[in-house]
Amino acid sequence: METEPFLDDKTQLLVAIGAAAAAKCQMCFVSLYGKAEEAGVRSEEVRAAVAIATKVATVSAGFMSTFIEETTKGAVSVPSDVGCDGSGSDAAGQSEQQPDGEADSTNKGRCC
Repeated sequence: METEPFLDDKTQLLVAIGAAAAAKCQMCFVSLYGKAEEAGVRSEEVRAAVAIATKVATVSAGFMSTFIEETTKGAVSVPSDVGCDGSGSDAAGQSEQQPDGEADSTNKGRCC
């Protein structure tokens, strides 16, 4: 199905960058950021898209925590201190290990 684009290319890239940031998709963000640079999108515009996405993701996480607690009638609560701290550790504080025993530095800043 072909549709006429309602958003210009730059706006589409900014929306996609925001969606990638909110979804925490690093590969998507890298790809889209490269395309945005090629298209002349300013870093301030990308920063604004990421800020909006981050706010939406943060607020929706709070709503989801409340939803889970209400749906399970309190049987399941979401700890507020679980999440990414950028240390490369998972929620239990375990570092990702590569087969050679070295810590996986590619996991820095990502969840799980």
